[in-house]
Amino acid sequence: APMGVVADPQESLLYVAPLHPVRPQEPATVSAVQTYTRYDSALAALNQRPPYYDPFDDSPPSIIGKQPAREYEPSHPKTEPEYTRVPHRNKLESLQVLAQTRNMYIVGQTQDSLVLIDQHIAHERILYERLLSGRGGTIPVQHLVVPLTLDLGKREALIVSARLDELKRAGLEIESFGGESFVIRSMPAAIAQRTNSLAVVRSIIDEMVEATVSRKLLVPAEEVLITASCKMAVKAGDPLSLQEMRALIADLLLCDNPYTCPHGRPIIIELSNSDLDRKFGRI
Repeated sequence: APMGVVADPQESLLYVAPLHPVRPQEPATVSAVQTYTRYDSALAALNQRPPYYDPFDDSPPSIIGKQPAREYEPSHPKTEPEYTRVPHRNKLESLQVLAQTRNMYIVGQTQDSLVLIDQHIAHERILYERLLSGRGGTIPVQHLVVPLTLDLGKREALIVSARLDELKRAGLEIESFGGESFVIRSMPAAIAQRTNSLAVVRSIIDEMVEATVSRKLLVPAEEVLITASCKMAVKAGDPLSLQEMRALIADLLLCDNPYTCPHGRPIIIELSNSDLDRKFGRI
């Protein structure tokens, strides 16, 4: 056998044997002087590292190891912006309705300002909060003497079937009629009084389908109520009497949020007396 290779007679296998015998190493002993020397060297190397950068720290930069680390205290703490609802609710309670402009906006005034209110989204907010909380009674519903038939596609039928309870809560009583057909037993009076009531119902379903497809999830129950509220609300272009405008403002004041519609659009715009006088050069 070559040097370093030994044959095992018992197993007939070859294994590599060490050419030189190796003695087991004795455990190394480290003196206290060596320990402190190594510690000082490590600390010196640590002090040569670049300083820690804290973007919120206004104090002079420090080297790690020179002074103890501080707890994180940003010099510019984040503060939540303070939002002021203008005009405030107590101002709205004293709102005096003056007129309607373009059959879209209600013009009013308070002691401090001129106020414009979008009649459509104001009514949408009122209806939405009524449907959501049930406060103020249910919306007027008209039962149909002759139910309307609604033929839908497969996707539409699946979504409507999953949201029948929410539609009924919004005043639309829809029942399955077999397959992908449905019958409408009742609908909100605000929709039933229109000549294109069935088209309005279909537009609600279309928006439910669109929301489902865009999110790739079933349209949320809250979104069904928002869509129904929008379709039932007074439209831009509908003339309102002075009494109807006052009733609309009174109902708006009962809302938890009379300032924005469910989609986030502003309901009220205010022009203060000082801004108005400034525009006319009075101040």
